[in-house]
Amino acid sequence: MNPADEALFNAKVVGREDLTPELCVIRVAPEKGEAPDFLPGQYATLGLPPAEDDTEQQAKKGLGRFWLRPYSIASPPSERRFLEFYVALVEDGAFTPKMWALQEGDGLWMGPKCKGTFTMEHLPRDQHIVTISTGTGLAPFMSMLNHYRGQDRWKTYTVIHGTRKCNDLGYRRELEAVVGDDPTVRYIPTCSREPDEPGNDWKGLRGRVNVAIETKNFRQFAGIDLDPADCQVFLCGNPQMIEDIEHDLHQRGFTTYQKKNNPDGNIHHEKYW
Repeated sequence: MNPADEALFNAKVVGREDLTPELCVIRVAPEKGEAPDFLPGQYATLGLPPAEDDTEQQAKKGLGRFWLRPYSIASPPSERRFLEFYVALVEDGAFTPKMWALQEGDGLWMGPKCKGTFTMEHLPRDQHIVTISTGTGLAPFMSMLNHYRGQDRWKTYTVIHGTRKCNDLGYRRELEAVVGDDPTVRYIPTCSREPDEPGNDWKGLRGRVNVAIETKNFRQFAGIDLDPADCQVFLCGNPQMIEDIEHDLHQRGFTTYQKKNNPDGNIHHEKYW
């Protein structure tokens, strides 16, 4: 690696947990001081130098040829030692293979400020919060859950998480433990490619996340109706999922939040792809 690139590193990996061959949790800490302040739902920008034959250009002044990518933060703001990121390996991706290769002690660049408007700060407390995610889109909802839980911030907090296989349900054990401890939290995992065959002990929903918001299923697992009068829905993950769910919810009377044009909207999403 170019020594000039290494000189720009201001953070390092302080922890890594491999969940599957394609999913891991990486914790990144600044070289100096505490982790930056943020609101649950915001993201941090991470940077790594490209390989010598990479041609993508970055406009970030002072970082040379570094590639920069936004990553939603999975840890709560109360954790000041590091920021936690939920990472999926995309083998043909431009950045994630470099991110995936990082091991404890390796350096990288981390933006000094966290950004994003995908937060709960503007919402009233008398609402049911429904989060719908695919894959690593679960990350911001873990931050929200672990920060606000126990603060009377919602009527209920429902986590709908869709993956292909049940082994891909990151944070599953943590979420199941929270549900057992907190009656306001519901967890609805669904797997689109989990085989339905003898010997398979998966007892959860099968299908994409759309199946979880079907009226009967949602009422059964969330214990409430998905009603625009008192539900706020947060979407994060695959862009097609966001588009499909948003369309479905519009048919039910939900509207998309826009700070200026529709501040009373109750669908919230932030697209990173």
